[in-house]
Amino acid sequence: MRSFGKRYRLQTRRQFSTVLGTGVCKANRTTVIRGQLSEFCYHRLGVIVSKRVGSAVVRNRVKRQLREAFRTSTIRNQQQAGIDFVVIARSAAADCSAKTLVADCRYNLAKLNRQLRDKKNFAT
Repeated sequence: MRSFGKRYRLQTRRQFSTVLGTGVCKANRTTVIRGQLSEFCYHRLGVIVSKRVGSAVVRNRVKRQLREAFRTSTIRNQQQAGIDFVVIARSAAADCSAKTLVADCRYNLAKLNRQLRDKKNFAT
């Protein structure tokens, strides 16, 4: 498992609010992902897992799995302008397997990445 340094995380309430307020959204049964182009040259991730998902142990497991999905996705390694992602776990995330959660998250991240890239290319 590779590290997940501070530069790859959304850390403040303002950063989360910006993405949640103006970002583009993709959802499935386990996660909701919002994304927005950022001024940084790398992608950043914020994870929100509410108490509805389960106990602290379950919430932390879901957060670890979502961060791992982001770490191992090809999106993180692209050398284009950065995107800020916020992943919100739904209650179904607690019941599904790690493989399903990671696959759902990667699929939505890739879809959202394409949509934001097309939006950026269309605007320029």
